[in-house]
Amino acid sequence: DPGTLIAPRDDDLEGIRLHQYRMEADDVLEFRLELNAGTQLLSVAFADTAPTPVPITDLPGVDMVSIAGPFDGTVPTDTVSRQKIFVCEPAERTGMPEELCAREIFGSLARRAYRRPVTDSEVETLLGAYREGRGDGSFDAGIERGLETLLAMPQFLLRVDARPVDAEPGGVYAISDLELASRLSFFLWRSLPDEELIDLGAREVLSAPDVLSVQVDRMLADPRASRFLDDFVGQWLQMRDIESHNPDVRLFAAFNDTLREAMVRETELFFQSQVREDRPIGDLLLADYTYLNERLA
Repeated sequence: DPGTLIAPRDDDLEGIRLHQYRMEADDVLEFRLELNAGTQLLSVAFADTAPTPVPITDLPGVDMVSIAGPFDGTVPTDTVSRQKIFVCEPAERTGMPEELCAREIFGSLARRAYRRPVTDSEVETLLGAYREGRGDGSFDAGIERGLETLLAMPQFLLRVDARPVDAEPGGVYAISDLELASRLSFFLWRSLPDEELIDLGAREVLSAPDVLSVQVDRMLADPRASRFLDDFVGQWLQMRDIESHNPDVRLFAAFNDTLREAMVRETELFFQSQVREDRPIGDLLLADYTYLNERLA
């Protein structure tokens, strides 16, 4: 079947016989890479240099990628993620009692993670884990233990809409403004609601039409909305399926991954323009423009 033939067999890998390569693969493939601090995207793949097709069963594959470091032995003491967690500093730097600072940290973290105002008992549960970690080590170790506990809590892992006590079984009822904040955020941002959404939800004003309209516009203008826009195109127009399509190389010799990526990106950019520029819905079908790079054109 020509559809299963996509690359050639090669008895050598850069001059190394395959049986020898299997014995020395870890040494051959291990290397160090200098990266700047912050979020990085790493991808690993085999270069497609196949001159002739061979059965797919003869192709090598990437089984696992392991990342370790830093190699210089230093760990940043003040990062963006740490600043978001440590909203206060303990006694040795500010004179603030450690447990009071821990309570402030977990109050802030739990409000964001649970997507609503939290109770004293919920914070106390996290402080209990903090005390265990603090007893075994430093203040930071205590915060780490409490954070591990928070990330395992059902209030963080699950999104639950509480049915009003007077609601009829199987009936329709309005969700709360806090529940609306979570739904909006996971829909448009694929993430937790920010403090502005939580505050509006807690004050029960988010569902007001004028407030809701302003918030939707704000969220769509935020960079986080790109997650929704890309995912929506991938699911609605089934653009994700392009990854699994391999046209017959005898009929489409010019087709490659670069062209595949350009096809997907064209559709993503087109849909993003419809939403962010508030274009008429009819433009989805009748627009006389699109987004092309040289390869796709």
